[in-house]
Amino acid sequence: MNNHRMVDGVEVLLTDEEQAEFDARVAEHFSTQQVQTRLKSALATHRYSVANGGTNLFGFALRTDDTSRANLMAAFLMASTDPTYTVQWKTENGFVTLDAAMVKALATGVAAFVQKCFTVEATLAASISQYATNADVISAFDNAMKG
Repeated sequence: MNNHRMVDGVEVLLTDEEQAEFDARVAEHFSTQQVQTRLKSALATHRYSVANGGTNLFGFALRTDDTSRANLMAAFLMASTDPTYTVQWKTENGFVTLDAAMVKALATGVAAFVQKCFTVEATLAASISQYATNADVISAFDNAMKG
C-alpha cells in the first residue's frame, strides 16, 4: 500500500524504496502501538485485495470477489443436491461448462484460498512487532501465500 507524491502536478505512487524511507520516518514520530496499528491496517487492506483479487485453480482463472464467491457457493449447493448438475461458468478466460464435481472442487478451492488469506493475516498480525514497514509486512504476506 504505497503513498503518493506530486511530480510536476501529477500524483504518482512512491517507489518501494521511497515508501520504505517514508515508513521509517513515520516510525520515528509515532509510538510502537501506533506503528503496529498502521501495519495491521496495511496488512488487512492487502489481505482484502488478495482475497478479492482472484486465483487460479485447475487451470481456471477465477474471480474471488464477494459476488463471485456467493455465486460459486450457490452453484455448489445445486451441485451438492444434483450430481448431474452442470453450469456455464464465466472465468477470466471465457465461459466453460462445469459439472457437479468440478463446481464442488472449485468452490472448495476458492473457500480454502480465501481462508488461507485470513489465516496468513492472523499469523502475521500476531507477530506484527517483527515488521518495521508496510512493505515488510506485505512482503511477508505475499511470501506466506506462495507457500
